[in-house]
Amino acid sequence: MSRRLVFIIISLASFLVLGSVVQAQSPRTLPIDDYKPVTIPGAHIRTLSSTNTKRDYDIYIHLPNATPQNAGKKYPVLYLLDGQWDFKLLDSVYGGLYYDKFVPEMIIIGITYSGPNPNYDLLRSYDYTPVAEADRPGTGDGPKFLAFLKNELFPMIEKNYPCLRSTQCSLSRACALDTWLPVRQRCTARDFSSPRNLNTPPGERICQSNSSYRWVRLRT
Repeated sequence: MSRRLVFIIISLASFLVLGSVVQAQSPRTLPIDDYKPVTIPGAHIRTLSSTNTKRDYDIYIHLPNATPQNAGKKYPVLYLLDGQWDFKLLDSVYGGLYYDKFVPEMIIIGITYSGPNPNYDLLRSYDYTPVAEADRPGTGDGPKFLAFLKNELFPMIEKNYPCLRSTQCSLSRACALDTWLPVRQRCTARDFSSPRNLNTPPGERICQSNSSYRWVRLRT
């Protein structure tokens, strides 16, 4: 056997041994379906089909911890628009605020759109505009969306969860909708303010440039 052939055989054997060692040390990659999904403790999703807007909504619901000590207790409710973007963020921020005793225990309701790959920007332009815009077909469903909140979502939440009906709030990016609520629906909304000053008197202008969020305290 020539030296060249011996060298080739030894080289191939070395590569095979090295490859088996590397393969043994590499972590096993599982198919994506084998991984557990990330979930938010204490939260779940319900789907609600609206007879007013003719759209389907996913309702994200965060509940306080159930313990024997708080059996029968009722909680204030925070309704959050754009739940697809902000529910996880608010749930995390709320945990710190509650731990430091800045806010009470509450139920958090995130409202978003159901279905595969919903076009959030388009759908919210329908629901969050109080009047139709000539160059944007489908806009102006604010009154229908408000009817969905008052007549469908609020009753469903109050029927199934321990709510304090007198202390309900909404938090959203929808400045146009939040401005329209106190003007057109005085029986539904009250105590408007930005997050910087939750004690702002009723009727205070809420479209402020120093915050991207607007609070609306609701009364059904």
